[in-house]
Amino acid sequence: AVSVGTTYATTAAPTDGAIIEGYVGIGTTAPAKNLTVQSATSPAVGLYSTYADSNARNWAINTNNAVYGDLTFSTSAARLGNPTAIKMTILKDGNVGIGTTAPTDPLQIVKTVAGAESRVLALSNYGTTDNTATRLTFEGHSSTGVPKTQATIVATTVDSNNLSFTSKLSFTTRTADALVIFTDGNVGIGT
Repeated sequence: AVSVGTTYATTAAPTDGAIIEGYVGIGTTAPAKNLTVQSATSPAVGLYSTYADSNARNWAINTNNAVYGDLTFSTSAARLGNPTAIKMTILKDGNVGIGTTAPTDPLQIVKTVAGAESRVLALSNYGTTDNTATRLTFEGHSSTGVPKTQATIVATTVDSNNLSFTSKLSFTTRTADALVIFTDGNVGIGT
């Protein structure tokens, strides 16, 4: 057990643990944050599990020195493995990629499943009553910079009964439904 710091020096650290007062530097003598990891190549933080389950994975958070400024989150392919399979990337321009290391939009999700439908994104509202809805909103700014809703896509539970569950999908422009598709296939336009 180790206690480090002016006021921590007299405080007992937990068994087989450490307590540290102030900033901690790994690879630097002048840490700028509570924990600063510095390297001349690609600094990384590893999260390793020795849990016995065969599904356990190790994770790593890396800065990608090859592209100067990108941040990646990686996992191992197997229990106790080296986490090198990149799962998510944040580019230095702010674009986020899940399943891709080169997102071209603010958020890009990629999943490759040839010859079959694949669930890529789920928007969920787990409310259990009629009229529970999940909404995807498109916004812009007015000429004075005020945020305004441009359009929405809304999925609504019409009948929440487990045996007769029905829903509708509404496409709206500003505040009115422009197109509504019901569970039975009926379509309403402007109603």
